[in-house]
Amino acid sequence: MISLSTPTNATALFQSNSAPCDPKVPLQIFRLVGEMRPRLSFLMYPGNVVSLAAASSSEHLDALAEVADFLTTDMGHPGEGPWTFRMLPEPFLTAELKRVACPQSNRKVDSLTFQPCSPHVYQNQDRFVVEEWNFPGGTWQFNSIFDGHVNHYTVDYVAEMLPKNLKKNLGAALRESGNRQIAPARVSQILRDSVVQLDDSISANFFNMFPRDLRRLSRMSDAEVQNIFQRDNTGRTTGAAARCLGGTTLVLSLTDPNEKNVWVANLGGAAVIHFRHSLI
Repeated sequence: MISLSTPTNATALFQSNSAPCDPKVPLQIFRLVGEMRPRLSFLMYPGNVVSLAAASSSEHLDALAEVADFLTTDMGHPGEGPWTFRMLPEPFLTAELKRVACPQSNRKVDSLTFQPCSPHVYQNQDRFVVEEWNFPGGTWQFNSIFDGHVNHYTVDYVAEMLPKNLKKNLGAALRESGNRQIAPARVSQILRDSVVQLDDSISANFFNMFPRDLRRLSRMSDAEVQNIFQRDNTGRTTGAAARCLGGTTLVLSLTDPNEKNVWVANLGGAAVIHFRHSLI
């Protein structure tokens, strides 16, 4: 559940809490989730086995040579790991740090990531989006970080769609106001609505694949359920189900063109530190 507070400095804060589910949500929706979750285990554990030919003696020696300079660490947690790593000498170390940090800059914001594993090398679930939104009344600054879990489907979807939806909703509100400044409380509501709409779309895309009638649903065989996914060559059904099985945290900030108001949204275990250069 999402709660919204608007402090006196016009900063909007979204916070995740342990409040009970909205009673307006039909009970059948939760029953549907409970009914379908065990039947979708093949998405999490597809059971595909890849058979590889045994390596030759020379290939074994080549493989050992490639990791001969690897070291191990417990990352400061005795009894865990060990994890392997390679010590990189300069200038290779600096070059590798620059490559994986993905540094970028725009007019007001410099950004980088300390995630050492690139999504293209190791499928981590850390994402960040930094954008400038140019509207007739001025440029808004959007910054966000997403920490996914279980799979990458949910975090990729949220990182792509939340900025788009929020920008669209904010632009519509600005046009309604004649491109004049809109009240901070209105921006707070736009932020909240954009997050809720996105969350609703994740569940709706999944529910729409199945009959809402629980009796019809209960009569579906496992083969019929799997057929819904197997007959779709686009991957849309698999993605829709995987997004419901995964998740992501969210932390973002939105700054108006005059830099008088900053809105911060936080869902999950993330924190924001916001400061001005003039205060450093």
